[in-house]
Amino acid sequence: MRGNQMKRLTVSLVCGLLAICTGCTNLPSSSGYEGEGMQPEQTAPASSQQESSTPTPTPTEEPVKAIEFKVGPLEEGMEIVTSLADYAAPYNRALEQQEELALYQQDGKMGVIRLDGTIVVPAEENVHWCEVCGIVNEDESKIFDHTGSVVGIGGHGIGGGNLFYEPKEGKLYTTDYEYLIPYQTAQGERGQLITAVPVRAITEGEGYYQNNGGTYTPVQLGDIQGYYLFHLDGTKAGDTLWQDIRYHGQSDMYTIQLEGKWGYCSHETGEVLLAPAYEEVLPFWNGRAAVKTSTGWGYIDLTGKEQTPMDFLQATTADSSRRAWVKTEQGWGVIDLQEVQP
Repeated sequence: MRGNQMKRLTVSLVCGLLAICTGCTNLPSSSGYEGEGMQPEQTAPASSQQESSTPTPTPTEEPVKAIEFKVGPLEEGMEIVTSLADYAAPYNRALEQQEELALYQQDGKMGVIRLDGTIVVPAEENVHWCEVCGIVNEDESKIFDHTGSVVGIGGHGIGGGNLFYEPKEGKLYTTDYEYLIPYQTAQGERGQLITAVPVRAITEGEGYYQNNGGTYTPVQLGDIQGYYLFHLDGTKAGDTLWQDIRYHGQSDMYTIQLEGKWGYCSHETGEVLLAPAYEEVLPFWNGRAAVKTSTGWGYIDLTGKEQTPMDFLQATTADSSRRAWVKTEQGWGVIDLQEVQP
């Protein structure tokens, strides 16, 4: 009897141990045991080693197309200064093909070059621009035409000057030697044709003299705080006191400056056409203008839309066929604006 009880007790112990072992194989995955089986609803995570071994495709960059010069680059040491398209035609004669010419500097002296690269006047002549004569040498003993030929001798009277606004009476004056005379008198005598004029303010004091009913009243030029625009009849074209205004004879716009930025306004009405937003600007000519942004120089149309890349180191006014001198890392050269995309 006792032997049978011992057998039953042994069998019970064995069965209990088997049950415990069977339970161990079904421990949940959070138990931390290695080699445990996955639950049916679980998915094995992707191997991080396999992910790192798969190369990431590198995007293909479009090659940057180099600007193609039609003329140039110029030799080292030659710098284009300005296109003659920026100036009004000289008073005493018409300079042919003016828009195709530019002033260039070399060894500290100035010459004239054409858009096709031809040196019209060598830098040794050290020329400059005169609003009366046009292209003249240093002592103005020679006047040059568009071919570089000497066509006259310099020497002339007053070519032009500033007008002055007297803020108390709201009247305009111009200078006649040491005197200030009423603007309407000067306008009638000198045939003033422009429709708006930038002027400086004046206040009473010492210095110049104003022709006032046959007597001379002392007045003084005030600090230059800015410029107003006026119509030919002497009335203001708006109340904006511009920081600076520049007149360009070949263009029908003024370039205007406000708070350090440049823009454009109408030559006839003073209406702002492009608000001051550029670091530097050149005049519009045939619907294009060179302007400088934070990235560099480039060209815009009359709406302000960019017509070229805005990353030239320098740029000049384009001629009527839209050729222009620009400077890149290669140096100075001529581009065709119609072939350069923004």
